[in-house]
Amino acid sequence: MSDIRSCPGLYCGRTEFEDGSWSDCGACPRGFRTNATSYCQQCFDAPSLYDWQYLGFMILLPMVLNWFFIDLGAIGKGKDSLILQHLCAFIEVVTGTLTAVLVLAPTGRFDLYVCSPKDLSDWYTLLHNPQPDYKETLHCTQEAVYPLRIEQSAPALLISSVTDMRNLIIILGHWIVHAYGIISLTGFKELWYLSLVPAPAMFYILTAQFTDPVKIHSD
Repeated sequence: MSDIRSCPGLYCGRTEFEDGSWSDCGACPRGFRTNATSYCQQCFDAPSLYDWQYLGFMILLPMVLNWFFIDLGAIGKGKDSLILQHLCAFIEVVTGTLTAVLVLAPTGRFDLYVCSPKDLSDWYTLLHNPQPDYKETLHCTQEAVYPLRIEQSAPALLISSVTDMRNLIIILGHWIVHAYGIISLTGFKELWYLSLVPAPAMFYILTAQFTDPVKIHSD
């Protein structure tokens, strides 16, 4: 690595290929972050108490929002239906959380490897893309605080959603939970609602390109 030139910026690094060669300077892969010698190094840190608390907040937030909108639209509905919807929202969030923990490294264990935050800038790598010689910007936006914040390009998201077995299992799991909730609410009477099960995933994949951090910065 001593013969390899270092990369500019705080988060640009090089990835070593299987043949021993090195990539150009760019963003490190997911679960990696650059070290002092511009080498993309895999993270094996154990989550701190604060990390778990942060992840817990991010888990509770969608569940509380789900419950809020369920209550908001519950005017004129029976109490039993309201309780069932709250239960479905709880099961959806818990199932998704447990599945995500199991498929992330170390796979199959209720544990996580994290890239521990070292500076405030680690949360905003989008703002620290270097511009060597004041010419073209070198985009090195990455998840320096993996897995506390996830960034992913739209093309990579679309491809990995179909080809990556872990992602496919997660999507199918979400679809099963959504379908179960719809069937529970409709009582097998209006099954056409099942056609809406893939809608959230499809909407995200189709619109992710408009919120991709690199695209926003380059525009």
